[in-house]
Amino acid sequence: QTSPSASIISMLQKIWSKLKNISAIKNNCQKEDSSWQQLKNNMKKIDKEFKNHDYIKEEDIETIFGVNRKQILPLLKLCGCVHYENKKRSIWIKPGLKELRTMEILKNNNIKYKH
Repeated sequence: QTSPSASIISMLQKIWSKLKNISAIKNNCQKEDSSWQQLKNNMKKIDKEFKNHDYIKEEDIETIFGVNRKQILPLLKLCGCVHYENKKRSIWIKPGLKELRTMEILKNNNIKYKH
């Protein structure tokens, strides 16, 4: 009786360890999916904001997007947004905006325009 019991217990342990590995892989995939989903949601927020406005002030980023600005700033760079700053003020301008409109936005926000 000892030998069959030992082999059954051994098989159950192997099955259990395989199930734990599968469970761990599934959890990692879900974490990765949530990160990608968060990026996707942030990109949608950026697109939506730039459909309504030509620029975003950096101090307003957290209130507009509801997330830490450290998550949004790299995405703004990847989207091709142009960044201008003057002393403590900073602004992100929508990509593809005409130069005259860019100069107007910067003038209205007291930021010097540099070519």
